[in-house]
Order: sequence, then C-alpha cells, then structure tokens
Amino acid sequence: MKLKKGTQLQLQVTSLNMKGKGIAKHTISNPHFKENSSDYYNSQKELTYNIAIDGLYPGDEALVEIYKSKKLYSEAKVIELIKESPDRVKPKNNYANISGATPLECLDYSKQLEYKENEVHRILQNILNKPAKTQINPILGMQDPWFYRNKMQYSFGHTEDMQPTLGLHVKRRRYDIVPVTDCYLHEENINQILNFFQEKAFQSPYDFTPYQHSKNEGDLRNLTTKSNKLHPEKQNMIILEISQNADLQKAKQLMQEFIEQFPEITSTYIDQIHVQKGQRTTSTLHHLHGEAHIKETLKVEDQTLTFNIGPHTFFQPNPSQAQKIYSLAAQEVPDQKDQVIYDLFSGTGTLGLSVAHRANHIYGIDIEETSIQSAHQNQEQNNIQNATYITGDVFKDLPTQNWPKPDIIIVDPPRSGMHEKTVEFIDQLNPQKVVYVSCNIKTFAQNLQQFQALGWNLQKITPVDQFPHTRHLEIVSVISKQ
Repeated sequence: MKLKKGTQLQLQVTSLNMKGKGIAKHTISNPHFKENSSDYYNSQKELTYNIAIDGLYPGDEALVEIYKSKKLYSEAKVIELIKESPDRVKPKNNYANISGATPLECLDYSKQLEYKENEVHRILQNILNKPAKTQINPILGMQDPWFYRNKMQYSFGHTEDMQPTLGLHVKRRRYDIVPVTDCYLHEENINQILNFFQEKAFQSPYDFTPYQHSKNEGDLRNLTTKSNKLHPEKQNMIILEISQNADLQKAKQLMQEFIEQFPEITSTYIDQIHVQKGQRTTSTLHHLHGEAHIKETLKVEDQTLTFNIGPHTFFQPNPSQAQKIYSLAAQEVPDQKDQVIYDLFSGTGTLGLSVAHRANHIYGIDIEETSIQSAHQNQEQNNIQNATYITGDVFKDLPTQNWPKPDIIIVDPPRSGMHEKTVEFIDQLNPQKVVYVSCNIKTFAQNLQQFQALGWNLQKITPVDQFPHTRHLEIVSVISKQ
C-alpha cells in the first residue's frame, strides 16, 4: 500500500535517516487486512509508514505533503513548521537549508554527534558476529565546529532568476546556485574573496559567463580555495577553473587584479578544463604566482610530519580531526622494527608515513598518479627512508607485487569501499590485523560482513566527526581473526 501523492499530514519527527532527513512515523488501519493471510501487508492490522522530510529535525512538528511514496516509505515536503524542536539552533551560513552543504547546521552540535553515534550503533548491531567482543567507542567531536575545512569549492552558475553568481548548488537542483555571502566552514576572509569574483568576473572588461554543463558553453566553472590550518606559517591557494571556451589571457588579467587586491594569498592557479564529446576530459594547469604547494603539519602520536598540498592533491579536509584519525590508527601499530605494513588506497601517504618509524618497511599503493607523486615528495621532505609507494589498482595490481607478507594492513578506501576480491586477497595475506579507516559507514559495514564470512571479527571502532553540520563521519576500526 502507498500513501497517495498530495496527501497532507501533521507529523512529529522522531529521528534522522542516513541522508540527514527527518523521519516521522504515520500509522493507519489496513483496509485490506485478512487474518492468517500469507501476504505480509494484508496480514497486518495496522501499517506504519516511515516518512522522510528534508529540513526537519527530531522534535519538529510540521504540516507536510507527500510527494513520493512506496510501500511503507514516503517522502514529504514541509508546508508549515508548526512547532520547532528544542534542539534547533540559528544557522550561521546564509545557504543553510538552501544548499545541501550543511544539512544538520540547524541542529545543536551535541545532538549532531548523538545522531551520528547512534547511526554507527544501529548499522553495526545487526551485522556483528560477536557484538559482546566489539569495543564501540564514543564519537570524537570538535570543540569548535566552525572554520574547520582546509578546502572549499564554489561553483559559478545562475540564480533561479538566471543572474550570474558564485556560490553553492541548491539542494536537489543540478544547476541552480545560491550565492554565498556568509561561509563559516573555511576561512574568515572568504566572503571578501567571493565578493571580488562576484563583482569583477561578470562585468566589463572581463564579461565572463558561468559555464553551462548541459550545453558545454560559458567560461567560468569553479573557484577552489585551499588553506592550511595547523602549519605555523599561514598559506593559502586559489584555483580558478575555466572552460576551454574562456579567454585565457582575460582570465590571467582577472587573477592578476585579484593578486594585487589580496597580497596575502600565497599561491594562485588557473585550471583550464577541456571537454569534447566522446573524448576524455583533460585539464591544463597554469601556475600564476607564489609557491607550487602549501604546507600542512600534522602531529600524530610521537611524530610531527609536514605535507605538501598542491592544486590537485587530496588531503583530509579537516586537519585537526585528521590528527585524531591518524593517532587512533597509529595506536594500533606496535613499535616493532621488524614488521611490514601495507598502506592500501594510500593517497598522498599521510597515514602510512605517520607510522613508518614503527616498521621495517611501508609498502603503499594508490591508483592516482598525482597522489603517489605527492607521497614521494612527502616521504622525501620528512626524511623517511623505509617506504615504497607505487601507482596501481589495489584490486588488479597489488597481487602482482613481489612484496614480503604484511604483519599489519592499513586501508583507507574511497566511499565505495573495497571490492570483495580485495577483501579475499587480504584474507589470503593473513596479516595480524587490518586497521580500516572509512568515510562511509554503510560500505564499511558491507566489507565487514565479507570479512566476517572469512572468519574475521571487528575488535574495536571509533567514530570521528570529520564533517560537522553534515551527515558524514569517519570511522577508525580494527579487524582481526582473534
């Protein structure tokens, strides 16, 4: 049975789902009830629907309208907020509730942490082979959950009334942009930088237009801002992304004017993206001024390491929380100089290099060539001799390497998790433990089930709030055959 589209209901939200939407329950008498029916739905006297409502939080009471419905699950939009949850707070960002960037921003931060921690327990409780043996630690939050990001990407586009602008995508809309006038996620001066491009880029003498993906027309695509948070010397980088249609010389003139107005910016780039139907998208990077990289410092247990961050380098977006993640992982690596450690999905080597001093050798692999190049640079500038990093696919290329058997394997896969064959290969390698870092509890749970089928058990897991005001979190776990 389905609730009809257009049905209006007054509901109270009791929980949040994995997408950060409020969930309310609605129970009706089943008009098709038949006692002893073999059909599940007909055998129920009452049917309870889970209704997901964007923009509502536990404790909110609202009049909503159903716009999508399936068996016992519906989605609804808010018609009127009747009573606010006591856990609601006033948002700081002007794009809160408009963009999808901070879906939990209107929820008290302590409640955000509670919700995320509960999600970890909920997902794990049904899949653990030996729940009594698993140590589930409290979530590690931030003391101050603002201005924590070291990278933000803002998009050029159009407002709903087709005015050119720079900001963030309106949620559930592919092309509409909400202008950003207040951003409390990245840097305190970011508003002035965004205002510069908003005021200059679309006016004479530049007269640029926002890029339109559907037509492959227009000039300006994105503006990426990067900065360090923990390094003693403050550095920042601006990357203006333009299309192949844009006048490169005009773009350079715009950036030169920007450099003169913002001399504190230490590095600037233009990244020109070339799109042609039927061919692979390519880019041409133009370094305009300053250093090629910015530097970040991380303190992990008894190590202090410095990392280069380039225009295309992936680095954990929340350095202060990244230190906690890497420290948790390092605590699982005993100081045994004869052990071998594999660093799979290694990225720029941040995780493996932070524990290299406790091992005979680190062997790392990642599919992104630029990440491995950065890993080599990071290895060199931190004077780490006992590490080998190669470019390759973990699933296809790792089994071909003539590396010694690992004592410990560290994995930090993409959001999609690991291929089941990779889990099976790790099992064949038979390390003492696997330290699994994940940014997606759902795909981690899928991999955990695959490990469990091979005789492995989850020993401990710690959630880390890497992304305040969003539904995302990071987890650090230990899996072994003990």
